[in-house]
Amino acid sequence: FLFSSTLFIRTFLALSASHWLIIWVALELNIISFIPLIIFSSWHQETEASIKYFLFQALGSSLLLLGSYAPSFFFLIILGIIVKLGIAPFHYWFPSVINSIRWPICLLLTTWQKIVPLFILISIATTLSSSICLAIASLNTIVGGLGGLNQTQIRPLLAYSSIRHIGWIIAASPISSFIRATYFLIYTLTSITLFLYLFFLNSRTPKLFSSTVISNFLRLFTLSLLLLSLGGLPPLTGFLPKWLVIASLDSLVTPIFLILGSLINLFYYLNICLSSALRKRNPILTSSSSLSSFPLFIISTLLLPIFFVYALILLNQP
Repeated sequence: FLFSSTLFIRTFLALSASHWLIIWVALELNIISFIPLIIFSSWHQETEASIKYFLFQALGSSLLLLGSYAPSFFFLIILGIIVKLGIAPFHYWFPSVINSIRWPICLLLTTWQKIVPLFILISIATTLSSSICLAIASLNTIVGGLGGLNQTQIRPLLAYSSIRHIGWIIAASPISSFIRATYFLIYTLTSITLFLYLFFLNSRTPKLFSSTVISNFLRLFTLSLLLLSLGGLPPLTGFLPKWLVIASLDSLVTPIFLILGSLINLFYYLNICLSSALRKRNPILTSSSSLSSFPLFIISTLLLPIFFVYALILLNQP
């Protein structure tokens, strides 16, 4: 409880700071609060993951501090934030750490821990040039799509999916803060539901994912729906922020990279869902145990953002 509470407090401290030194101190305190949460259990893999996380966060903090020392080293701030975010081209540590930690910590690492570095990166990139944001976004969507093709476990798949979503959020930054916040909100709500559901199922690999849900039709349907929504399949919730970003972009090249990365990402999500569905035999649609395993918060996660976005779009119509 102590480290969890200080983790959230120091995030708000970094967001409200107006000096580079205070931001750097808040980020360092955030790292100190997060590492004990990683090694809370007795898994040896989590100890290794905490060391990797500490080393790369320390590298990112060093680059951030060095870049803030002189204006000529300003590009080092961007490199430091990219290292701390775990996005391309310095993304190799991120899937490895995600694959070695528990589902609740994965959720924090892919959502909450992204807020402050992403806010700093967007503020810097939009100040310099919007082309920097579009270049970083295009690179991350392609890397996030291609990186998941050779993965055999569900956690690295979600890690590369997170890299791809960060690319979409960065692409939306020069356009509108509302679209950026909407995208991050929908991504966070979908991730919370999916990660907690996988935590209760204790799933690690696509094969175990299939064998776990194969005996329950509604469980299989729910997980497939969440994965496809995270992949951005229309007309699910995850497609709406992507549609808002594409409809607002003026460039013709950047949407091609964004859509291509999303299609590759959606390919292996469909592969997991279809392979799981084809192994299903004699589904029981009206089983009371099946109905009780379908949580209500999944329905609210899938439907409420749709009503929220549609309402705002209708209000902005002339």
